Amino acid sequence: MRLIILALGLPLLAACSSTSMPGSSWFEGNKPSSSTSSASKSKPSSKNLPPAPPAAKEAAKDSARDGTKDSTGMLSADGSAAVAMLLPLSGKDAGLGLAMQQAAEFALFDGRSRNLQVAFYDAGESPASASQAMARALKDSPKPLVVFGPLYGGSVSAVKEMARAADVPMVSFSNNPAVADSNTFVLGFGPDAMMASIVRYAAAQGIRDFKGVGRSGAYSAKLSELLRAEAAKLGGSVSQIELYGGNGVSLAEAVSKLKPSAAGGRSGVLLFDSGADLQALSRQIQLRADWPAPSFQLLGTQDWALDDLTANPVLRGAWYPAPNIVQRQAFEQRYQGVYGAPPPTLASLAYDAVALASKLAEARPKNGKAIGAILTEPAGYLGLSGLFRLENNGLSQRGYAIVQVASPAPRTLQPSPTSFQESQF
Repeated sequence: MRLIILALGLPLLAACSSTSMPGSSWFEGNKPSSSTSSASKSKPSSKNLPPAPPAAKEAAKDSARDGTKDSTGMLSADGSAAVAMLLPLSGKDAGLGLAMQQAAEFALFDGRSRNLQVAFYDAGESPASASQAMARALKDSPKPLVVFGPLYGGSVSAVKEMARAADVPMVSFSNNPAVADSNTFVLGFGPDAMMASIVRYAAAQGIRDFKGVGRSGAYSAKLSELLRAEAAKLGGSVSQIELYGGNGVSLAEAVSKLKPSAAGGRSGVLLFDSGADLQALSRQIQLRADWPAPSFQLLGTQDWALDDLTANPVLRGAWYPAPNIVQRQAFEQRYQGVYGAPPPTLASLAYDAVALASKLAEARPKNGKAIGAILTEPAGYLGLSGLFRLENNGLSQRGYAIVQVASPAPRTLQPSPTSFQESQF
């Protein structure tokens, strides 16, 4: 088995594989309310890198200038394998959709693939608009190699049977496990792998007692469930879950209930919130009379990677799981050179999607393997955001780095794994 590096232009790396993972709630896309409104805050590398290829730069500028919403023509590298990508190019997340399209264009021109064509379709923000986009995509190319997108879980549910009827695999950008099946894959950053990563790291540092606190809702409920399950696997336990908001409990009351472990030692306190909610939560923690509390080790979620936390004194020293920052730096610097700002974190999904499509287009004529079998290579792929693989049931697994909130920039405590054998999945 080979671990395939999706940073285009790099050679394949041989590796052993292990055995064969806002809308109103966490599973509507990748928490777009927090991720689409701001760009990734991770700092690009300071070392000199070659500029983006002229073709990519000009295509990206044209895309930004034209604001293309529904492209029925193919963005092509003189090829024949058709790929459709459904993105939110209109509506509240149009900015994110355009950034994802631009990242996909970078990937296409980086790869210099001569057997791949990519067409972009506006899936909007509703299941109905996603269905219309899928219908247009299948009309333009009745048998595309693969369909990437859409972003939201509800939109995926609306179009998945259309893809199945056309016998075309679909790799969505959602992180909702409920929409996954043998023909519908979930590429988004789901909570399962990130929870396993942060709990495993905390346990390795001697933490056995865990607590959780955050705004009441479906996302916090899911994280609470995962926290309990992962702690139990490692011989630990969850002594408290304190939620506030819709359940009638105030933020101050929830924070005041957090108590040191009765058994002594540090407790890992997972803060479920991000964005503005996280800032409010951290301010309330700061008001505690016993803060800073040496008995508490603050922990966070992958959503923290979307925010600049370096100036928050309460969170300084906290640990959280994050996609591979180092792997993204070269791309971020080049993207910023074209657009003047770093790309949103979710843009890496679109880049990796096109890189994966390039590998599919290259491999299919050579070995005759079904597209689904190539998508689900057990060794997985190493993309801009780190290690990932797609499973036969449509779910995905990812390897995360563990990062510490620090100033002037986050500090990597544990790099992301480079193989699933290393990641212990």
